[in-house]
Amino acid sequence: MASHSWLLLDHESPRYRLPEDLRARDPLGGRDCGWIEQMLPFVRQFSAQGDTVFDPFAGFGTTLLAARLEDRLASGCEVDAGRIDLIRERLARHELAHGTTLLHGSCDALDDAALPPFALCLTNVPYFGCRWTGAPVGSQLYDSQSYAQHLDGLRNVFHRVRAGLREGGACIAMVQNIRLGERVLPLAFDLARILGSLFTMEEERVLVYPHDGEETGSDMRTDRRHEYALVWSFASNVNASTCKAPPRCSMPCARKDTASPCSAASPAGCTTRKARHPQTRTSASTPTRSAWTPCCNGCACRASR
Repeated sequence: MASHSWLLLDHESPRYRLPEDLRARDPLGGRDCGWIEQMLPFVRQFSAQGDTVFDPFAGFGTTLLAARLEDRLASGCEVDAGRIDLIRERLARHELAHGTTLLHGSCDALDDAALPPFALCLTNVPYFGCRWTGAPVGSQLYDSQSYAQHLDGLRNVFHRVRAGLREGGACIAMVQNIRLGERVLPLAFDLARILGSLFTMEEERVLVYPHDGEETGSDMRTDRRHEYALVWSFASNVNASTCKAPPRCSMPCARKDTASPCSAASPAGCTTRKARHPQTRTSASTPTRSAWTPCCNGCACRASR
């Protein structure tokens, strides 16, 4: 694998691209399907022949296909039954279904017997705000009702990944900060905080994809054609029992219609913003610098300081 901090993905192999007939059967039209070229360099670099490569968000089986192409064993979890069928059919068309273990469900619900140890976890995480139209499943992160709930689901999955990753193994998560309307959610950075409580960070790669759109230069918004590959190793010096969910904000809600504390895991997760954390005014007409007080700073609540 080249020493560049970036990986340019300039084309997708037609041979291994998700077939159009399988793509048409998916609720999201396969738009979240990764590329083989995206996964192969990491399979080669961070595992050896005969090792098991695990994907907790198997999706369309791209990671599993890349693993089998490189003579690795492949294991994956997927909560959507329809996608399980798509993975099986895709691998069968390449005659690579053998050596693959597919588990229907979320990996955080599996015991050790159902999920044997693995050498590499390689995955593209689900994105928040995708408006899932498939079968409703409680553990479907594409159907998360809030950003905080989405982060909680990711945290639970990677806690289970840590338990199954062998000593010296690697966990690689591919993720992008996402724009939803006028907001940008720092999903990559929030996920990095979660993974940092479980593993030791080794490296990162910026994956750059081709884009056919015209350059407008009209504002500061980018075309979002990159994502991060965050590379972590098993942190044997971290006590798994201490890797708990970060403390929630304990600040009481300012709204009169609820007495519940704020459940946001980050400022982006606070859904009531000004109503929940009103500005403090020095006078009736002079606001403070911030229009609202973020309830959290990473994992540490400012209100408790």
